[in-house]
Amino acid sequence: MNTSILPLGYKDIPDAFAEWLTGLAVWAWFVTLTFRDPSSTFATLRPQEPRTLNGIPLKSPKPTRPPPRMGDATGTNWTKPGVGHANKAWRDFLEASKGFVQKDRRQWVRVLEYQKSRGVPHVHALITGPVDGLLTAPGPLEMKEWAFKRYGIARILPYDPNLGAAGYLGKYLLKEEGNARGMLDLDFGGFKNV
Repeated sequence: MNTSILPLGYKDIPDAFAEWLTGLAVWAWFVTLTFRDPSSTFATLRPQEPRTLNGIPLKSPKPTRPPPRMGDATGTNWTKPGVGHANKAWRDFLEASKGFVQKDRRQWVRVLEYQKSRGVPHVHALITGPVDGLLTAPGPLEMKEWAFKRYGIARILPYDPNLGAAGYLGKYLLKEEGNARGMLDLDFGGFKNV
């Protein structure tokens, strides 16, 4: 006999969360940051000059040592983006997108999703717009370019409550695939008493 210990309405939690998020702030952007893997070792190394003897290239019948690994080439053993990388990227995104002000008065909610195929996190977030008259912040196109140069692909859309972005964040509360259920990473910023 299979009895559920979950209360009735369990599957309604993402919808209730989305409704609560929608009323929490006047959202301006729906942001998704997807991180690229590091480039291969051979693409990052400078080509080696051939060894010569009196100007004649020496050829070895086989390599004298194995090719360098990722860690040897870059000084690190980092092989794919992780939670720390995603959190740093989000902090950098917030800093770059606020413009030239000392205090960032925007509000945001961020969820990390773990991609099933790659096993790496990516960011989904809602963020409010700048306070009127205080800054001229970069727009979505500038932030897409900024993110592409540093981290990977950014998708920044104007928030429309009818398109379900808040519900998209809410689905990770109960998502059963990958690490998301056991490692829910939900973060709020700029709110009091949340």
